[in-house]
Amino acid sequence: VPACNTTRLRGQEQFYDVDVTNYSAFGELRYQRDAMTVFAGGRYTKAEIGQVGQFQVVSPTVGPVRTSDVQDTENEFTWRVGAQYDVKPDVMVFATIARGFKQAQVAQMTAQTSASLVAPERPMSYEVGVKASAFERRLNLNFSAFYMNIEDYQTTACYPDPPNPPACVAGNIPEVISKGVEADIFGRLGRGLSVNLNMIYNIAEYPNDFLADDFTPLEGQQISHAPKFAAALYAMQEFPVFGSKDGFVSIDAAYKSRERLGTVSNTEYYSFGSHAVLGARIGLRSQDRWNLALFVNNLTNQETPQEFGTLVNQAPDPAGAVQSALQTYRGLRSVGLQATFEF
Repeated sequence: VPACNTTRLRGQEQFYDVDVTNYSAFGELRYQRDAMTVFAGGRYTKAEIGQVGQFQVVSPTVGPVRTSDVQDTENEFTWRVGAQYDVKPDVMVFATIARGFKQAQVAQMTAQTSASLVAPERPMSYEVGVKASAFERRLNLNFSAFYMNIEDYQTTACYPDPPNPPACVAGNIPEVISKGVEADIFGRLGRGLSVNLNMIYNIAEYPNDFLADDFTPLEGQQISHAPKFAAALYAMQEFPVFGSKDGFVSIDAAYKSRERLGTVSNTEYYSFGSHAVLGARIGLRSQDRWNLALFVNNLTNQETPQEFGTLVNQAPDPAGAVQSALQTYRGLRSVGLQATFEF
């Protein structure tokens, strides 16, 4: 997949040409006897990435042209093994072990750094769980516990690059362990009522001796953009109106616990507290032709900040920088009318 990009930003000119090529072959074997099924699968991947580019500061003075040429080829075998057992026709338990792979990336040049290779990410994951249904499959439950050891976790670090916005560069964390539980509950609970609820509790912390960009310790703290608990709910009630026309009312809610928004520092300035975002919709639909709905997104006008990486250190002090972030709203309350037609 070739890609070419030229950018100019506040006195900087940058050009890069990226070429990504992947070849893969995969297969899986399954064996079933009575209520037990075992399976094993593998995938061979040859992943190639190459980038050539140049970077130059052109204002307030013209600087030298810096060039880059980064190439990488990975030959990777990933696999998955597991088993599942049908306890009853509507209850199944399972366990899997898997080795994964996420291709290498190239960290772009900035005024202060050279282009560099971001190592591939290699997760080793273990999962056990249960899938069940009730009331003639009108209600369904999926529950699992997981443990994942991620080698060379790919992430992004941002730092000041005055007079430009902060520069964000991809990099690796040597090891991240993610462990927790997740659940999904969904189905039709009554006449015209459908519900979908999913939740995750995920402990994913920075490893020992990991430092923030200002060299304050982050070890033991939850990694950026991974709240420890998150949940989402969607519910819709449908009801007949006349003829082939149905009315509907729906609500949706998304909740996140406290979330770190960057690796600038270990202070609480760079995290955002727990919050929920609500939405609602009411409308009328024809079963085969059209749909008309009045919607409200972010019903309570909940503030949610932009990623601090694009805003921090643009004010004289950290508190001012955070205030800038909080004043840059994402998804304020919006009210609208939506119509779809099929013809």
